[in-house]
This record gives sequence, structure tokens and C-alpha cells, in this order.
Amino acid sequence: MRIFIGTILLRLGIAFALLYPAVMSFVNPDKWTALLPPVLTALIAPKNLLMILAGYNLLFAILILVKPDPGWAICGILFITFIALAILGYRDLDLVYQNISVGLATLALGLFGKTRG
Repeated sequence: MRIFIGTILLRLGIAFALLYPAVMSFVNPDKWTALLPPVLTALIAPKNLLMILAGYNLLFAILILVKPDPGWAICGILFITFIALAILGYRDLDLVYQNISVGLATLALGLFGKTRG
């Protein structure tokens, strides 16, 4: 029962970490484009990159919340994403610690991800 409740809390935390920036990037795109890593904005226009990342976040938030067992594929992709964002955004420590924390939470969800009681 504890693992079941723990996985629900992990799912909610990860989904919130994905949904908040996705929704807020539509509300205040200028604020969020300033947070994008310069390495990526050199390759893709900031507003376009923001929309791509918002769609990516929405897709994975829905998968984390809906799938009974998110599995290693989803959690692995998210773990790599959050760690990559931490590395690319190394200059902004507020984002780095958050991305590492959520990355490790997705790894934990991959280990204990089944929400069947």
C-alpha cells in the first residue's frame, strides 16, 4: 500500500513539474524563452522551441498520469531529458537543482511505477 501511494505522489509531482512550464509558456512566453539554454536557441527559434517543449511536456505529463505502468521507456526518456536540461542550463542553479530532482523522481517512478494496489 505504501509503494502504491508513493507512486501516486511521484506521478503527481512529475506531472506538475511538466504541466506548469507547459501551461505558463503560453501565458508568459517571454519569461520562459529567457530560460531556454542558449545552445538550443542557437539551433531553433526560441518561440518555436518553447512550443515544441510545451507539447513534449504535455504529452509526457498525460502519459505519466494515465498509464497504469509508465515503464522504463517513458521514465528513461524523461530522466535523460531532465538531466540534459540540467547540463545545458548549468549557469542557472535554480533550474539545475529542479531538473536533477525531477529526473531522479522519474527514475524512481521507473523502478516502482505500477499503480495497481
